[in-house]
Amino acid sequence: MEELDRPPSPVSDFSDDTDDDTSLPDEDYLASRLSISSSLLPWKRHQQLLAEANSIEKMFSEKDGKVRAAMECEAVFESEKKRLGELKISQEEASSKFDLIRKQVEDEPLGLHALPKDLVDALRVSEKQAMIASELLRAQNKTVAREERVYLHAQHEANVAEASVEKFADIVGDLRKVSEMEVAKRKKQVERNKKNEVVSAKRLENRQRDRVKEYNRKLQESNNLAESQKNTARELHKTSSKRITVTSRITNGSKKFMEEARLAGHENRIQVALELKANTDAISAALKGKNERNAILQRKKEQAEREEFGTILKMGGNPYVEFKRRDVKKKAAKDEAREHERIKKQEAELADRMVKDDEYNRKKEEHLKRQKEYEDAYRGEQGREIIEARNRAYLMEKTTNNTDLIDPTRRIFNIEPSQVTTIKDASFGLGYNPRKDEGQLQAVIDMVKKKYPKVGPGEYSRLIPKKVALDDDTGEEANSVGLDGLLEPKSLPPGQDALSIMNKTGLEEVQLDEMSLTTAGAASGVSSRATTPGTAEVATRAFPKPQLTKFEKDALQKAQARQKN
Repeated sequence: MEELDRPPSPVSDFSDDTDDDTSLPDEDYLASRLSISSSLLPWKRHQQLLAEANSIEKMFSEKDGKVRAAMECEAVFESEKKRLGELKISQEEASSKFDLIRKQVEDEPLGLHALPKDLVDALRVSEKQAMIASELLRAQNKTVAREERVYLHAQHEANVAEASVEKFADIVGDLRKVSEMEVAKRKKQVERNKKNEVVSAKRLENRQRDRVKEYNRKLQESNNLAESQKNTARELHKTSSKRITVTSRITNGSKKFMEEARLAGHENRIQVALELKANTDAISAALKGKNERNAILQRKKEQAEREEFGTILKMGGNPYVEFKRRDVKKKAAKDEAREHERIKKQEAELADRMVKDDEYNRKKEEHLKRQKEYEDAYRGEQGREIIEARNRAYLMEKTTNNTDLIDPTRRIFNIEPSQVTTIKDASFGLGYNPRKDEGQLQAVIDMVKKKYPKVGPGEYSRLIPKKVALDDDTGEEANSVGLDGLLEPKSLPPGQDALSIMNKTGLEEVQLDEMSLTTAGAASGVSSRATTPGTAEVATRAFPKPQLTKFEKDALQKAQARQKN
């Protein structure tokens, strides 16, 4: 095999700069060399520069790998080529040996069978060895050709990779420095993060320790609560056992009663079923008997028609027409009877329906009448006069002597509501109230006594004045202590002095006591303010009629107009 031309070795003088250089790389220059846009933000341009540096570093690593692969392929190719030479020599030796033995065999005049056995065996062995050597040489030639192609391809890839990284050979050192600086920066950041995480972990550990303590505390509280609940449950269990015993007794009694009721119901259902079966059997037997009776009657009829058939023929009649006429007449009689029965049933149902309709209409009319009465009563209660009368009656009911306090025209002298009602005002307990007479004061005191029946003067009884009086029998001092001693002496009611003046002129004295004024009004059913003619005349002289203003006159006219309406 002819010698192949070896391409140049990929191992070149790629000597990296080994001198220590502590200067910082110029990132602007590197960015311009790598065609990174200067309009980007600094941090973004730095990130893109790091990405390009990593990419270039990866290209150099791939180039070194391809160079090593090319060198290994070259070594394999050389070893296979060397083995090819050795196999050529072996094949030539085996061929020459086989040719020599074959020549001896051909020179033998008696042929192959006359040769000794050792020579025949040597011929066969040499022939086999020559064939094996030839096959090995041919296989080795294929292997050498394959390894040569692999070597050439690896050499080409190495040359291409070397050419692609050649333009970055002058800045690869700076790019590595940039990557190393970034790695160092990230390591510092990792260390800081590690310290922060350690601090956070310690803080979390403390929190977890506190949570464990809190959990143990709550667990202890829960255990204590569970223990107390157990004790409570034991106590409740005793009570519940008693209650369950009572409940079980009641439940068992209820179950027994329900079971008896169920059995009774079951027995009733059995009896109903038996009764239904008996009724069904009776109806079935009745139907069978009726059918049998109809069959007997039909047979008798047929027998009679057969016996009568000849007679009708002798009389010149048509037996079939005669028999058919009888059947039609009998059927018509049955239909007429059935129709009469149906008409009677419909008449009875109609009469029953008329009675029910009449009862319904009567109840409906009563309901409508009652509803109309309610509506009329409600409508009547909404009138003004009725409302005013109801209000007047309510107010008169709340006064002591059924006094009428409503006076829209203000024609009668004013009466204060507090003077005609039993109510405790601000003067109660002071011992003096000139506007109320003795009966009204006593009514207020009785009302308070009823509200507080068990309350007395108590420790303040010493402050109640004692009334000194002489005993009629002995002539000694008699002590009388009570609430009556606290009352003021009787005073004239308002207007009594005016009546006294009128009495001096010869007029009849008229008492203006409220009891006398209200009693006559309540007995006669009119306003309690209505008085006798003499009383009205005296009151008019004692209290002259006030002059109304223009506004009061207008209001009075409007009120009178509303009353008329």
